[in-house]
Amino acid sequence: EVLAKDGRLVHTNHALDAGAAIDECDAAPSNTSHDRHRRASQMLQSGSGERNKLSLDDFKRILSDHKDEPRCICRHPDKNIAAVDRSETVCGVILDLGTLGMHIAPGLPCSCEYETTLLDFEVPTNARFGAVFLDSCSVCIPM
Repeated sequence: EVLAKDGRLVHTNHALDAGAAIDECDAAPSNTSHDRHRRASQMLQSGSGERNKLSLDDFKRILSDHKDEPRCICRHPDKNIAAVDRSETVCGVILDLGTLGMHIAPGLPCSCEYETTLLDFEVPTNARFGAVFLDSCSVCIPM
């Protein structure tokens, strides 16, 4: 079981539940999942808005973060890693379930404008809540 801290939960590409982690493969040295999780958790706890509320710009800042590069959230290709093991961020997605808005950075989140799309379907009023999900999509790109 994974519990949110102050209503905020971060997930990257490794199991957070101890029971699920037992069956997880050992991470390659180039895997940055734990580093990115730690950094996103730190950033998520410090909103810039009223009463520490996170804004859309806060989420964009998280997805664009380069602290501890190259083991950072917004990952550019690292030429020191063999091409077959290299990965990079190819887009950023912020999904606001309160407004049903999806904000998409169609490239590296640090260097492109976000496009906003409103999802076109009805959600029962009692099912709506103000959760926001963000994702930094990464792929292994053989060179």
